[in-house]
Amino acid sequence: MPCVDLPTEMWESVLAYVQEPSDILHVMQTCRRLFSAGLGQLYEHIKWQNTRRLEQNLMAWQLLESRDSKSQLFTIPRSLTIANYRPLTPPPRLFLEEGEAGTASTISSPTISSIAHRISTFTNLSSVVLFTSAIPEEVYLAILDVPRLLRLHIEDCVLPRLPISTRHLFFGLHIQELVLRGLRSEGRPDMRFDHLSPLFLSTAPELRSLEVDWTLEAAAFLVHHSPYDQHPFSLSPSLQSVKIIMPIEASLPEDPDDLYLVYVAPLIQFMQDTASITHLSIVNKLPNFLVPNDILPNLRSFSGPTSLFSKLPRRELSHLQLTDPLSPAQFAVLEALPAAYPNLCSLEFVFHHWSPGILRLAKSLLLPGLSDISIATGSCEASEDVFEDGKRSPTHPRLHTLRISHDDDVHQLPSSSVLSSFELAP
Repeated sequence: MPCVDLPTEMWESVLAYVQEPSDILHVMQTCRRLFSAGLGQLYEHIKWQNTRRLEQNLMAWQLLESRDSKSQLFTIPRSLTIANYRPLTPPPRLFLEEGEAGTASTISSPTISSIAHRISTFTNLSSVVLFTSAIPEEVYLAILDVPRLLRLHIEDCVLPRLPISTRHLFFGLHIQELVLRGLRSEGRPDMRFDHLSPLFLSTAPELRSLEVDWTLEAAAFLVHHSPYDQHPFSLSPSLQSVKIIMPIEASLPEDPDDLYLVYVAPLIQFMQDTASITHLSIVNKLPNFLVPNDILPNLRSFSGPTSLFSKLPRRELSHLQLTDPLSPAQFAVLEALPAAYPNLCSLEFVFHHWSPGILRLAKSLLLPGLSDISIATGSCEASEDVFEDGKRSPTHPRLHTLRISHDDDVHQLPSSSVLSSFELAP
């Protein structure tokens, strides 16, 4: 335990308690219990987010372990976050041994790989987040070996290439929530399927939630189900929530046929093959295309562009979020909701600019279960006008919460008599 100088007042309080030699023992035991309790709070959520302090943290970690071989320190962690880690080869640190002037020995600094073997012993570790880091192979393999890992979030990272012979490591994964964003692998980019792509994590048999960039590799992997010759696989039948991040419009092929063949057709096939999906979220715009009527039979929640929503077959949606800004000319999209989606409970949509009819339109959607409406707008110049507009709007029988968010600063408005919650948020 690091030695810390305590204030004189604290020592006086401790010494005032000590009357007999046995009291010293009681103080020591109390300090140990407090230290153990502190470790539980300190190491329940481990965050390594600063490369400059990583060496110091690792040395302290190893010191704690070496001082108490029976320590339960490594059963405590519940989550591990590694961010902004770029392992570099440090310059050798030269130390002159006593009595050997002129002779030097190289002492290497501890790195995150030096405690990789400990990560797989975190028996209660359930969540791992890797962000903007270059992950060493030892750490990657240790994470795959964590016995109770349920959530894995990997974003903007460089991952090592694992040979196909290590495929067995993925069989025992219990991951239920997986995020794969902005990934890169070591080596040549044209060697896609001669190694185990991080996308192979999506084959976890208990996976329920998947968030992934819809790249060429992801489209081929998730649709063809056999990128590794004679090694087919299937996605988890428990997969319910899927978030697809499409490439930005500037990076898409200009030729409509190429665009459809490379990105759209695989996406349609993926939605058609994954009937278990109940929540679908699509980020960024998509071109207009036809969707088969038999896809997504169990869909209950949708978030994405209006162009795709208008093409989807009608399902019993309870939540709808239209992510691209609507214009007043598109009011018809909202006006058609009561007839098409009578079970809708939550609605979110966006307008570039506020107009007096928006709030009246939202509150006129007399859906029997609709209780939550969120409206985002690019600007809202007069908050008083918004509130007055709300008071003039017809009463909604079940609407509990109405949120209006915009880019300008506005005052918090009081609740109206119609709503239990009327919020304006900047």
